[in-house]
Amino acid sequence: MKKNTKVTIAVALIGLVATAAVAFKYIGARTKIKELEAVSRLQNLTLIAIVNKDYVLACKSQTEAEEYLGKVHSKSEDLFGMIHKSNQELCNKASKTQSK
Repeated sequence: MKKNTKVTIAVALIGLVATAAVAFKYIGARTKIKELEAVSRLQNLTLIAIVNKDYVLACKSQTEAEEYLGKVHSKSEDLFGMIHKSNQELCNKASKTQSK
């Protein structure tokens, strides 16, 4: 009877650890989804600002998008690089329009 109790306790502990691991992954995924949603909204704002030739707003929204994408810890460095490059270009345009 003692062997069955030990096996039951071991199986219960494995189940508990597995459940905790899944919960941790789920919470992390939900956080990433929220941050990616923020990046998407900010990118949309950037596009609207560019159409309206408001490069200061475009620079600000693109900078925030870059910060949110950095929080996601994405493995796609090319995506982060593209956002960083366009951020630099927009902020350069913004500084040129402000200096006029």
